[in-house]
Amino acid sequence: MNIQDIKKEYDLTNEDISDMFGFKNVISYQNSSAKKRYENGLIAFNKVVKSKKEKPTPPKSRVVNNSKNPTIDKIVKNITIACRYL
Repeated sequence: MNIQDIKKEYDLTNEDISDMFGFKNVISYQNSSAKKRYENGLIAFNKVVKSKKEKPTPPKSRVVNNSKNPTIDKIVKNITIACRYL
């Protein structure tokens, strides 16, 4: 994915990007020696966000264990772990 793909996907312009990063105007952004670094940062940020969306987090356990018995504790723990992936 490159900066053009990101601009298309999120309907961004150079003016939008220059505003996000606090440039005085779009021409300042376009002529900036840091423009490529900003673009690379947006690309990297987009990759991180998309990778986080693709990894579902297992649901929290709803099992309540008030036991003092180590055997029951172990069984409940194993059931809890198994239920996360159902």
